[in-house]
Amino acid sequence: MQELRDLSKSFPEKYDLHKPFVDELVVQCPKCHARMIREKEVIDCWYDSGSSFFAQWHYPFENKELFKENFPIDFISEALDQTRGWFYSLLAISTFLFDENPYKTVLTLGLVLDKDNQKMSKSKKNYVDPTIILDHEGADALRWYLISANAPWMSTRFYEDAVKDTLGKFLLTFWNSYNFFSTYAVLDAFDPKKDRIPAPKRGLLDQWICSRFNQLIKNIHVYMKDFETHKAARALESFVIDDFSNWYLRRSRKRLWVEEKTEDKLSGYSTMYEVFVGLSQLLAPFIPFITEEIYQNLRTTDLPESVHLCDYLTADAKAINEELEKGMEQIRAVVESGRALRSKINIKGRHPLPSASIVCSKEIEKSTKPLLELLKEELNVKTISYERDTTAFMTKTVKPKYSHLGPKYKEKAKSITQVLDTYDKHQLYEQLIKKKEVVLSIGTEKIRLTADDFDIVEHEKEHYAKAMVQDIILFLDTTVTPELEAEGLARELIRRIQSMRKELNLDVEDRIVTEIALDTEKRTSLQSWKDHIKEETRSKTVSFVDTSTGVLLKKWMIDDLAVDIGIRK
Repeated sequence: MQELRDLSKSFPEKYDLHKPFVDELVVQCPKCHARMIREKEVIDCWYDSGSSFFAQWHYPFENKELFKENFPIDFISEALDQTRGWFYSLLAISTFLFDENPYKTVLTLGLVLDKDNQKMSKSKKNYVDPTIILDHEGADALRWYLISANAPWMSTRFYEDAVKDTLGKFLLTFWNSYNFFSTYAVLDAFDPKKDRIPAPKRGLLDQWICSRFNQLIKNIHVYMKDFETHKAARALESFVIDDFSNWYLRRSRKRLWVEEKTEDKLSGYSTMYEVFVGLSQLLAPFIPFITEEIYQNLRTTDLPESVHLCDYLTADAKAINEELEKGMEQIRAVVESGRALRSKINIKGRHPLPSASIVCSKEIEKSTKPLLELLKEELNVKTISYERDTTAFMTKTVKPKYSHLGPKYKEKAKSITQVLDTYDKHQLYEQLIKKKEVVLSIGTEKIRLTADDFDIVEHEKEHYAKAMVQDIILFLDTTVTPELEAEGLARELIRRIQSMRKELNLDVEDRIVTEIALDTEKRTSLQSWKDHIKEETRSKTVSFVDTSTGVLLKKWMIDDLAVDIGIRK
């Protein structure tokens, strides 16, 4: 502006450089002192952006070798509306000047739409103020939603509730999982260098999550190479929620409750530490703030100063055990099937059952047998056995084919069905198998029925419940003994006491005094479970009383049983 002022003889105090006012300025050429006049023909501004691939190097005036080394450009990205703009102008100018495409890869981004799938615009005022999202849900939640909601080339609906769901479903799960680990690790003064257990010495659950994590790293590299950032994000989310939090961490809780630093406990800490450091590095490009916070809390002196200075992780092929992963997948499928079966027959998961039987092939038995203890705990049964067929658990009966008997015997069909209704259907089946026929007396006539006159019906024997999943059949023995009933009640009481601890906002290491008031018969059956209740609830003492006392008193209904519980520090 000052240069223009110096060259002009009539530069006003109040100026406007737009047409036509700029043409009123008298500007002299600094060399010949003649009057300079504005060039009326102005090239389209897209020429500037379309020339960026060579103009950034000031080519062809200099940096010719540098330009040749960087041409064509590796990657460009812009939104769909740039198809006729930047993408086209780059291509047109490069083709005109060099007869070559100026970029190797182009990623066309979809548009951001409102909740009703309408393009956001200022005129419609249907846009979301990003500062509201940043203040309420945070930058990481905003980033994760935009990355994971859709493929980058697809248009995405954007509204606060969607970002809020992302925050609750993934980010808080990730943070709470880390918080769970760090709470116990601090209590035990876990040192990732001194207390580390070598990977081969760790248990199968630890080896499994390490295998899944390295498979995840492999998949992330494939997705990112193909610019499928949404698939990478979803794979990470599935691992954190399904594999790591809901399965691995939940299965690891009990070993962290043990007071001593056992090898199994340290194996869990070592694995969790490595996975959390690894996740902070894998997730850093997606959610840079929460990952930096976790990384800084876990960082040792030999690690880079920031998670964003780390090399991106590469998979350790030696840590991947596909056979173990396959076995765990089958175990998890059986567990889900078992839970659904318990719900169907109305037996709570906390109530133990005598046994479970798995009918499967030798191959499935081989892959799942090393994980049988885990399955036993998840199904909450005392024993598990393998079988090759369902004979021991199923009974076969027959059902008359009414549609077949009618046309065949006409007016006698009704009498035949009435007589068959008086027979035991299982005995009928046995007779058909042994003698190949059933002889009925209808009046003075003998009617001979064969297997063709019946449908064979198969159902579970008494006290057995069946579920099928993939190539596996699961049978649960539903017999409930007084001992098993007492154990189930103990588990229900533990759940209530844990809930009360949480309500008092007690720390993990805080010890409590617990008093339980319930009927005399139940007290007697629970005597052998007192120590277990005490250990699981971190109680100094557990007493069965007539009237419970404590800082927090609550009345609970466990099925039809009324229980009063009082706790205090």
